[in-house]
Amino acid sequence: MLYRDDQGYRDAFTDMSVLFHEVLEEIRAVNTQLRKESEALRSQAKALRERQAQLLEQSVTARRHLRQSLRGTPTKIQQYVEPRNKQGEPASHASCTMPPGRGFLDDTTGIVL
Repeated sequence: MLYRDDQGYRDAFTDMSVLFHEVLEEIRAVNTQLRKESEALRSQAKALRERQAQLLEQSVTARRHLRQSLRGTPTKIQQYVEPRNKQGEPASHASCTMPPGRGFLDDTTGIVL
């Protein structure tokens, strides 16, 4: 049986204290590493949010420009959606051509891209 004044008790207590100190140092090291990684992730998330805002703004601007460029030009769009011959009649599919440099027709919106 160990008593408080027994050398074995003191040695065991000292050994446990050393182990406890080592564990605390490991915890501090892991905590420091996690803090650095967390800060890096927060910084990356902030950069991604800023990039997202920038892309959203570009998208809004592009949509606004597209809307303005299409305003008042339904006949231009219509000639690509439903091409007509010189008499104003709908042209057959065989004679439908896209003028060079005009891009492609988006079938879902009818907009020339």
